[in-house]
Amino acid sequence: MVAGRHADIQVHEYAARKIKSAVTGNGAADKEQVLYMVKRLLKLKEDPLTLDASDALAIAICHGLNYKLSKLGT
Repeated sequence: MVAGRHADIQVHEYAARKIKSAVTGNGAADKEQVLYMVKRLLKLKEDPLTLDASDALAIAICHGLNYKLSKLGT
């Protein structure tokens, strides 16, 4: 995050519950539920290679949804 700030790149933070809620509708979802919904939302034929990879994709989905909402409000 510090490197991003120093490079003048926007940095965004999301709580784990917010990410899980955005992707699954349940802020207490487990990693397998997140994986399942990421795969469905992105229409992937195969699972991401790791649960960490599906978490990263979930963060991107959450950010995309929040970015769209923030643009609608301006």
